[in-house]
Amino acid sequence: MAENKKRGALAAAKYELGRYMARCEALREELGAVRKDNETVDVGKHQIQAALDAWMIAVIRRYGHSHGNGVYTLSMPRLDMDETLRLYKLTAVRGNNGYIDYKVTKREAEDAGEAHDNGPAAGPQ
Repeated sequence: MAENKKRGALAAAKYELGRYMARCEALREELGAVRKDNETVDVGKHQIQAALDAWMIAVIRRYGHSHGNGVYTLSMPRLDMDETLRLYKLTAVRGNNGYIDYKVTKREAEDAGEAHDNGPAAGPQ
């Protein structure tokens, strides 16, 4: 009888171990999918940063102070991003000669009270 109890306990332990191992494998697969998604987000983050850097370089080269040898500076006040996006909106349209024309407009009173939820500027039309 004691031997049967040991066999039963061993079988139960093997069963629980199998369940645990299956759960671990499922979590490992889920983690792999999350890692892949994270890599995609990371690539997108770097693309956005590169686009912002290129845009800022173009603005600073055009409107900044040249110190010679390819060095430019442009001083700007600190920016409250949330407040700026709440009060103003940005639109972009294709201009002449390959330019993009940007327009900043003050949001209407009813729009200014809402959270900024329309994403980035509309792409060139």
